Amino acid sequence: MTIRNRYRTATLLSAFCTLTFVSPSFAGFTENDNGVYLFQKEGGAERLFIDLGTEDNPTINFDASIDGPGYNNAHDVVLYPNLDGNGNEDDGSWLAIESGTATINYASRINLTDISGSLKAFSNPNQSFNHDDNLTFTFADNSLLNIFSTGTSHGIYTRGTATLKNMAGDLTVIADQAYGISAARAQYDNFTGNITVEGTKAIGMNGRIVLGEAVEYDDGYPVGPYAGEFNGSITAKGRDATGIWGSVISNIDFDANIFALSDNDDGMALGIRSTYLAFNENLGGKIIAKRLVKGYNNFEHGAIGIAYGLYYSPYKFHVKGDVSSYIEATSFSGNAIGIYSTDNVRIDGDVTGTIKAEIYNGNNSAYGIYSQSINIGGDISGDIIANARYIEDEYNDRNTIALYANDSFGIQIGGGISGNISVQQKNYDKDNNGTKTYAMYTENGGIKIGGNGITGAINVISNNSETAAIKADNYIHDDDTVNNDNSIQIAQINSQINVISGIDSSYNANAYGMKAEQGTIQIGSIGEDAQINVIGRGVNPDYNDEPEYEKPYIYGNHVYGLITGEPDDSSGSPDQNIVITDTFAGQINVTGTRNIAAIKSANNIDINNFAEPASINVTTEFADYGSSQLGIYGLVAAHQINIDQFSGDINIQGRFTPIDEVPNLDFIRPHGTAVQAMSDINIGSFNESATIGGDLHTGILSHGKLTITNDFAGKVFVGVTQDENGNELIMQPFYARGIAGYQGTAFNTFTDSAIIKVSGDQYAWGISGGIGLTITDGMHGTIDVTANNRAYGVMARTINANNITGTIKASSIDQNGQSAAITTQFINGNGDWESQFDGNDFVNLNTGANIIGDIRLAGENLVENTYGDILKLTGAGSFNHDLYGVDSLFVVADTPDQTWQLNLASEALTDDTQRNHVDRAIVHKGFLHINENFSADYLSLTGNAGLTLNVTEPTTEYILTLSEGASLNGTLRLNLDEDFSANEGDIVSLIWTTDPFTGSGFTSVENTIINESLGFNIHQEGAAVLGKVALLGDANLDGLVDASDLNIIAVNFNKSPQSFNQQWNTGDFNGDNIVDALDLNVIAINFGKTADELLELITIPEPTSLFLLSSLLIPLSRRRRTA
Repeated sequence: MTIRNRYRTATLLSAFCTLTFVSPSFAGFTENDNGVYLFQKEGGAERLFIDLGTEDNPTINFDASIDGPGYNNAHDVVLYPNLDGNGNEDDGSWLAIESGTATINYASRINLTDISGSLKAFSNPNQSFNHDDNLTFTFADNSLLNIFSTGTSHGIYTRGTATLKNMAGDLTVIADQAYGISAARAQYDNFTGNITVEGTKAIGMNGRIVLGEAVEYDDGYPVGPYAGEFNGSITAKGRDATGIWGSVISNIDFDANIFALSDNDDGMALGIRSTYLAFNENLGGKIIAKRLVKGYNNFEHGAIGIAYGLYYSPYKFHVKGDVSSYIEATSFSGNAIGIYSTDNVRIDGDVTGTIKAEIYNGNNSAYGIYSQSINIGGDISGDIIANARYIEDEYNDRNTIALYANDSFGIQIGGGISGNISVQQKNYDKDNNGTKTYAMYTENGGIKIGGNGITGAINVISNNSETAAIKADNYIHDDDTVNNDNSIQIAQINSQINVISGIDSSYNANAYGMKAEQGTIQIGSIGEDAQINVIGRGVNPDYNDEPEYEKPYIYGNHVYGLITGEPDDSSGSPDQNIVITDTFAGQINVTGTRNIAAIKSANNIDINNFAEPASINVTTEFADYGSSQLGIYGLVAAHQINIDQFSGDINIQGRFTPIDEVPNLDFIRPHGTAVQAMSDINIGSFNESATIGGDLHTGILSHGKLTITNDFAGKVFVGVTQDENGNELIMQPFYARGIAGYQGTAFNTFTDSAIIKVSGDQYAWGISGGIGLTITDGMHGTIDVTANNRAYGVMARTINANNITGTIKASSIDQNGQSAAITTQFINGNGDWESQFDGNDFVNLNTGANIIGDIRLAGENLVENTYGDILKLTGAGSFNHDLYGVDSLFVVADTPDQTWQLNLASEALTDDTQRNHVDRAIVHKGFLHINENFSADYLSLTGNAGLTLNVTEPTTEYILTLSEGASLNGTLRLNLDEDFSANEGDIVSLIWTTDPFTGSGFTSVENTIINESLGFNIHQEGAAVLGKVALLGDANLDGLVDASDLNIIAVNFNKSPQSFNQQWNTGDFNGDNIVDALDLNVIAINFGKTADELLELITIPEPTSLFLLSSLLIPLSRRRRTA
């Protein structure tokens, strides 16, 4: 073995592997009786070089008794330049082991200063890498080694293996380039101490690093389990500061605190920089990298001005356990990245700690995790933070992103997110076009969040960049071997997701809750506690001094809760869907200026259960009033919208400015559509708790078919809202639509709880069926439509509406306005009613139906031998407006005594309008009550049917004129006006037809008594039914009520007339289809006796007695004709 110092080389004699110094105090080291080298304070400042030769494993001890009065109570050692034989400085080592294995036990406190420029305190300077050259170290708990030099210095340096059995003391290296421990391979069994390095370049640990001591070995290869601790501290300070540089394999929990601090305007700070990181247990402790001085900006990885928490390239980063670390990267200029990889980040367990990236200035970005792909098997229960504050400068295309992946495998979080993800970008009112602020972002792949989904908070705030909580750009690869699963998949959401863009800014800003460019957004459920809140706004600074209502607020602003495709996409691929597979019970709240929606899909929107108390709230604060294409929606899809159960609320606040701030009503017109699809909308049930309302102009609009399979039981309010005191406020958008399906609308049942209330200016309708409206089981609720000009309650080119028992109201406010409650016509540009479709309509009004407004059924009947446009009246009710285009009127009451009354408002017309004129009126059961404004070509009454005619005065004009005949059966009922007055002999013309009557005639005629002395003799004369005013009791119509009339009664007593023509002539004066005592009662006053007296006279059974009775009655006074 050879020992060299600065001046000479001494040869050690060896025998049986025992080393003996020639001079016991040489170079500050002595050998004790056991062949162990001890460092002595009394030794000189010489350096020691040990050439082990064929010998191995000397032990060198630094005793705990070595300390001193120097800095940190340490013994001061000053080393001078060590020259080789040629006068050049050698390797600069204090203690150098040429080759082989040595053990160094260090318990001292020493300040080591090298004035030569470079120093390696302990080294193996072999120029070739040999892992068999092993330096084994122990640093005692209270030990301290401070190294000061002006060159490049290392605490420990070896090209072989450095094994730290126990690193519990403090190691400090302050030099131009300072390294704590540099080893080709470093094995750390226990690290509980502190390493501090300061210099222009400062690295705490460098090399291939393995943490933990194997308890078991197989053929000399460690197989674990592993023991040990790694919970010390590493601090690197300087221009370029790195805590750990090299590959790291950690077989034990990593709990160290690593600080990398760059204080130079041309520097960088790296917590861990590695080509390979494998944490086989948990990753804890603190890893902090800070670049604290503003300097140069460079976006290239590893270049000047980049601060990272964990930096590794080009291989993988893998944690098999949990990540409980506090990881922070802060930079005043240049990138700040918490965890960075050019490959994959894989964490098998949970992320329970904090990952934070923050920048304060410069043309650079902040990322919490930046990688090709991110795979977290467990839950993110900690915090991931990315902040950017551009204090002075305007920069473009910079990013602030918590989780970023640029590979097709995207981001996968198996256990969900129960912690917090916070992202904030602040540019202090600077133009920052092209910047991006996201919580999670993939360029090419998908984003999957499984487990419990999102139960923590996601907050993303930006004053002037594109801002999103979750975004997948999903640029599709041409390579089929690449995984192109580019969807966003979330198991469930049960917390708040907040996205704010454009706050306190004068510049354009887009905001998205979630956005998938090419794929699907699929969410299992959105719970009751979940909120997706998105706010985006900004104003053109050129108009800052203008009144609010005159500012052209940001142009092209896009704000969406959930969106697939681009905002301007009118159609997308079959993969660009938004799907909520289970229950949506939470909230989506969106506030913007224009081009805003809670959910917007480039293809379909599929929601299984939009459940109570779910709500969608979309608010526009300001807008460009000159534009009609404002794009304000609750749900909008380029293809279909499918919702099985619709029980929640959609509220659109589309009114831009408070009323008291605008000079013109046009500025406050509501805009916005609650639900719109460019193809079909399919809703299973629109339940009673569902409400659509606010300041909007359209409730539900399908450019295809609108189908509600089961019940429509909820409420839709359009152009009608409430003020701050809860009072109804009519807003009147230019055109207002309740619900509409341009290619057809179909309901099963519109229940009694259902309400559609619409108020508009020029156009308004409650339900539009487009080419066709079908109501299968019934319409029992309320439709209330008001407009200044044109109002339609229910509108379609063809209508098939069964069992209407509710209210349909349409009213026009303007004096010259037009309206219809039920219509297949619309008003054209000339102000005329027009039909665009020929087909047969069917409308069924049932008991309870309250139709306020006209019914217009139009279109030519193209099918021969059919009934054309049908109005069917069932049960009982009344209609007080006008009918247009009804070909066939059917009355089918539930019971024969029920009545449908048609109090038609206008005179009948037989022209193309068919106002109050029908081709045929067929009454199967119950009464049809009509006034003089009703006309028909043909009338049919069955035996259980009845016809009620209003009789106001004697007239020769027929109340009902039939051009094609009638089949008369059942009952004719007269409804006398309370002021009706007539004289004996007056005629009331009731029914006339050009063809003879068919049928058996009326079986009875009711209400034929005018007053106590007069009645109607209802009879048929040819093709007419007339009512002649006659004396009650004057059966033979001779102008007298005498014994001959009584004889007629006696002959027919208790009998029914064979036809209504015989009623009066057989004594049935009250028209109840039987001659009985009631008829005697009505003629008594005209006969001069009471009904009982008359009854006694006619009850003698024998004909001869009846003859005698007649003789006895001859002297009786006779009543003259009376008026």
